[in-house]
Amino acid sequence: MRWLAVAGVATLLSLGVAVLAAPNGLILNLGGWTVLRRFLAAARYPALSAEFLWITAEASATTLGYAVLGASLAVVVGLVFGILSSESWWETAATSSAGRRRAARWGWLSTRLALSVPRGLHEAVWGLLLIMILGLDPLVAVLAIGIPYGAITAKVFSELLDEQPRGTMRSLRGAGATRSAAILYGLLPGVLPDWTAYALYRFECSIRASAVLGIIGAGGLGYQLRLSLQSLRYEELWTLLAALFLLNGATDAWSGRVRRRMGRGASPRMRTPRRDATGPETGSASRADPTVRSALRGTALVWLVSAPLAWLVIGPSPRTLLQPTTRVRVGELIQAAWPPRFDPVTWDQAALAAVQTLSMSVLAIVGASVLGLALALPAARSRRHTSRSYEPERARHAFGRVLRFGGARAVLLAMRTVPAPIWALAFLFVLFPGVVPGALALAIYTGGIVGRLAAEVLETMDDRPGEALLAAGASNAEALAYATMPAALPRFTAYAVYRWEECIRATAIVGLVGAGGLGRLLEEQRTSFDFDGMSATIVVFIVLTLAVDIVSARVRRSLR
Repeated sequence: MRWLAVAGVATLLSLGVAVLAAPNGLILNLGGWTVLRRFLAAARYPALSAEFLWITAEASATTLGYAVLGASLAVVVGLVFGILSSESWWETAATSSAGRRRAARWGWLSTRLALSVPRGLHEAVWGLLLIMILGLDPLVAVLAIGIPYGAITAKVFSELLDEQPRGTMRSLRGAGATRSAAILYGLLPGVLPDWTAYALYRFECSIRASAVLGIIGAGGLGYQLRLSLQSLRYEELWTLLAALFLLNGATDAWSGRVRRRMGRGASPRMRTPRRDATGPETGSASRADPTVRSALRGTALVWLVSAPLAWLVIGPSPRTLLQPTTRVRVGELIQAAWPPRFDPVTWDQAALAAVQTLSMSVLAIVGASVLGLALALPAARSRRHTSRSYEPERARHAFGRVLRFGGARAVLLAMRTVPAPIWALAFLFVLFPGVVPGALALAIYTGGIVGRLAAEVLETMDDRPGEALLAAGASNAEALAYATMPAALPRFTAYAVYRWEECIRATAIVGLVGAGGLGRLLEEQRTSFDFDGMSATIVVFIVLTLAVDIVSARVRRSLR
């Protein structure tokens, strides 16, 4: 209840900031309704010419290639630094010596702090920085996804590794095994299914990230979306959105099916799900389970086939990083941006933009939580709460449940398929730039993700308490209110709080298209070549992100 009261106060304050930040106190732009009607009317006549369909197919292949290579890089970085940043790894370095234990503690803290910097910036910001160094090279999108996602994956991998029982690892270490061998044979077999499940979830996120990076010039569907929007060819825009919807839908369906198979190490009713507040629900299945082994082998095979194909389609050249011109550009950028300029004017601008960014993220996550929970209830597969004695009633209402399930899933997919900048641009048709359009765009986009994760929470809940209430004469609504929701809300809240961390980063990309906050300030500084002011804004952004991460982690720990 304490956290709910704090969230309520923060929401009210954020609403006040949103109203004050509106230009001239106005939020609605009545002159934009005509453009919005034209945009919506174009949905009836999408561009279906053979030439444009071929362009869409090529852009889809590029977006998918960026996602495959970017997620692959993120997983490799996550594997290496996830182990190096785990308490388990540093525990193997500590001995009975107090000095060694103290050094190991500082080593762990230093590694965690180093990883917090790359994950503190949104992939779009990384993309803008890399474009200034590498130009419009395919490597930009791969690195822009792999660097921040690698740091996020390393954090999650380390937390999953530290949740494993360490008895075997300590026994191996006591018997003389090396640190690497103790981790490899003592902890990795138990955590590998969960790591794979999270890697698949991160791949889904990479699809959306590659579309966002296209909007800033990296190519793919996002780039085509931007071109069609700038030229007011709304019929092309709807075709591209449909392609993005199909690509995300196919990826989500495959990834979700594999993750569900890896979670079937025990009976669905008897399994105790392992809660990871930073990703999808993962079961406690062992790698030794035949279903899990089959899923792991299939995932490895798909990656071995798709990664080389993506490399051929995208054609990145890592040698670009070693060219003399790249080193010169890096040096010039560092010289122009360092040290950050914290004069009174820049500080006042950054502080005001930081308050707007924080308010935008609070409003966004509150709206996303409401939307996500409302759609998660009909979108969950296994929310039956019906015992065998209620079989006839189940049969009568099966068709209606299928319609609700499919409709809710489709709405959630559409919400998270459309990139947040596109949602922001749509709201900017009828709203003045500021906190409100950015918050609405992030609320819809994040609501699609939160709703999908909340549906997975509901699908893994134990049905027996609800069925017991039904057998005692309770209604379906009462079973949901008194059995399912009390058990699901802590995990759902943990997901929502984690997505708040993501929202604070995503404010950068909606700010780049004019929605306000630090993102808008960053874009103004970039276009005016104010690099030392830009670096100051980035420092403020990282500090704000770290502060939100600390608050989020504390809330999630209190929910465990």
